[in-house]
Amino acid sequence: MRGRTDRLTAKVTLKFWCAGLLALGSLVSCGGSTSQHGDARPSTSTGGTSSGGTSTGGTANDRPAAGGNASGGAGAPNGGDTAASTGGSPEGGNVNESGGDTSAAGAAPALPLLPGCQARSPTETPDFCRLTVDCDSAPSIPTYCHRLDSKQWECQCANQDIMYRLDDAAGIQACALAAGLCSDEHPKLGAESCERANPQSAQNSCSLDVTCTAAIELRVPSDAHAWRERFDSTRCDRDQSDQAFRCSCTVGTQTQNYRLVAGSGELACAPLADFCLKGEAPVYSNPEVCTSTSSDFAGGPCFGGAECGPHLALTDQVSLADLVTRSSSCDPNPKGGSDCVCGDESSGFQFHVSEAPSAASCETALLNCNPQAVIKTTGPATCTPPPTDDWGDWCEGNLTCSQEATVDDRSVVAQTYLDTLCRRDAPGMPWRCSCASGPKISQIQLGAPGSNGPQACSQASAICLQSPGLFIGPYVDPSLGPPEPVAKILAR
Repeated sequence: MRGRTDRLTAKVTLKFWCAGLLALGSLVSCGGSTSQHGDARPSTSTGGTSSGGTSTGGTANDRPAAGGNASGGAGAPNGGDTAASTGGSPEGGNVNESGGDTSAAGAAPALPLLPGCQARSPTETPDFCRLTVDCDSAPSIPTYCHRLDSKQWECQCANQDIMYRLDDAAGIQACALAAGLCSDEHPKLGAESCERANPQSAQNSCSLDVTCTAAIELRVPSDAHAWRERFDSTRCDRDQSDQAFRCSCTVGTQTQNYRLVAGSGELACAPLADFCLKGEAPVYSNPEVCTSTSSDFAGGPCFGGAECGPHLALTDQVSLADLVTRSSSCDPNPKGGSDCVCGDESSGFQFHVSEAPSAASCETALLNCNPQAVIKTTGPATCTPPPTDDWGDWCEGNLTCSQEATVDDRSVVAQTYLDTLCRRDAPGMPWRCSCASGPKISQIQLGAPGSNGPQACSQASAICLQSPGLFIGPYVDPSLGPPEPVAKILAR
């Protein structure tokens, strides 16, 4: 889902170009009216616009809430110690591109440029300006500004997605000041103020926009005041009411995706927006929580599904969750009980339980795949004789084993595997073998050069059953390849 910043960037940049070109008579159509452009902010629920200020009645207050320069004590743009502009936008006439002093009476005021910077290709109308600034120590910076209904100017530079607002600076003066802001790698900012806008919610969806503004210190002497703007957004959707929401937070130009558990969309977006504004990574707590998404039992086998994972509470009713989709099934065993399996997209666990299949047994089976579950073996392992594939100088053996165990004190008979692979460089040479049971992997060298392949794999399997032993629990089968010769392998 594209963030609000991306949409505004494209729309505002196009708006700047269209406004300027229409005013200059250079464009046949921009797909809209040629009337004066208003504020680019979204409409609020009261019918005004949102840009970090407090809405008064239904009229747009597009002035940012933060006031004054970051370095001074100026108040909000509507009051406080705000000096009158000494410049202004020359309507028509030539613009002094050097940024130096002007000597002729009535000439355009000097542009507020940084030392070593020159203005190039200035374009200006009463509602729009465009300026490129070339500096000795930085690349060229094309800058665009347009006038809002509040008489403030909103600006953007081609080298970044950040938006700025300026008060007491107009036209080409605003473009010149914006170029200095856009070249500042370490801006001095005041406290940030954020305002929510455009809340929309339903049972299975919600959205919320947030506009944040902070006063920013200008880099050149000026009576103007400037604010940096950021447009954030939160979106959440889910397919069904018994599932977790899939959400995204866009803060500036960065988007993060989350899973969120809430009773409805009306509860979801506001707490998530507050969390995202903090800029913190979620720290999830244990134990995990499972939310059932499916259950099927009509006699015979049972099936279950859930979304499981640890949670981070945002409110009493809303939590972020690090979720995986997990499933389970249990089939009746002719000798009694059930043969069950649980797993997710990356791991699985097979086991036998004494209970017959039921909706409850499949729900319990899901819990046995909790990666934080405590598993303890309670009896010795029993393994089938290893079928061995023999290819002369290499062999493969696969043991299927069962072992009594408990999973969080629930009794099961776990099923697991031991895979063995051995090879030698030539007849009469030592066998080198690798064994794997889940994540447990070992390499050994057999001191039996006269053994054939089946004998080598059988001997290696017996050694590996002792060390590293069998792994009990959910795991992904490793991909075993012939081990490379290792000089320090201990001979057995």
